[in-house]
Amino acid sequence: MQREDRWVSSQPDYVLTRKGDRGLFRNVSIKRPRHHDSDHRAVVATIYAGSSRQIRGYRKRRGRFPVRLQRVGPRTATESKFEDLKAACEEPPPRQRAANNWILAETWRLVDERAMLRAKGTLSQQKHRQLNRKVKAGLNLDRSQRATDTAEAMELELREGDSKEAWRLLKGWYQNVEDRAPKPCYHSIERQTRERVELYTKVQPPGDPIPINIDPFAINDEVPTDAEVREVVRGLRNGRAGGVSGIRAKHMKQWLRDVVTEEEKGTVG
Repeated sequence: MQREDRWVSSQPDYVLTRKGDRGLFRNVSIKRPRHHDSDHRAVVATIYAGSSRQIRGYRKRRGRFPVRLQRVGPRTATESKFEDLKAACEEPPPRQRAANNWILAETWRLVDERAMLRAKGTLSQQKHRQLNRKVKAGLNLDRSQRATDTAEAMELELREGDSKEAWRLLKGWYQNVEDRAPKPCYHSIERQTRERVELYTKVQPPGDPIPINIDPFAINDEVPTDAEVREVVRGLRNGRAGGVSGIRAKHMKQWLRDVVTEEEKGTVG
């Protein structure tokens, strides 16, 4: 959840469900806390929410606008008028919709040819791959032409001094963006590579060296002794991230306990 300007995550204390929906839960088990002095118990279960295709469809239906009203139940006068107005409107054919008007006739011809062969049952796998490549290439050319036409129209509006109309064309050009960055092109990758190489390249420091106000001393760089390693392991604090290696403080302490046990039993090694 987003609370004010920060995101907060939490875990529920209970999961309630109807008796008939208990079949949706898998691997239900009771987890007892080991490292905490508490009388709480955690019920851990895997909830089967459906296949990935069903989840994508559910998310798509949730994000569809305008929001569909409920089919049954009481409605206000405004909602009833809206439903009557929507029922009276005739939706244009798919090829005449504003979202598809940038696709040219040649690309639609390829789509029709593929659909006709599929309906007749004569669409071989090789022909299917060839038509898919042609349709994809046609769509790329149509997108390039759409970008060119939009840019020319914006330049014309800007020359005439109508910045609002140019901004409207710009807003209508972009589709709904997602919460992720676009894929970088090879130009941006090359630029980032050059910047990072320059950033980590060793250069001569500018100006005078930083003065040292303490007497230099030698640092012991030798392999630590067994006693030093044991002292450091005993002082490690739990609950820290393991890093890339995944080794945590509890693993090191368990290793030390096993070593001590082997020494006491005389089974070292």
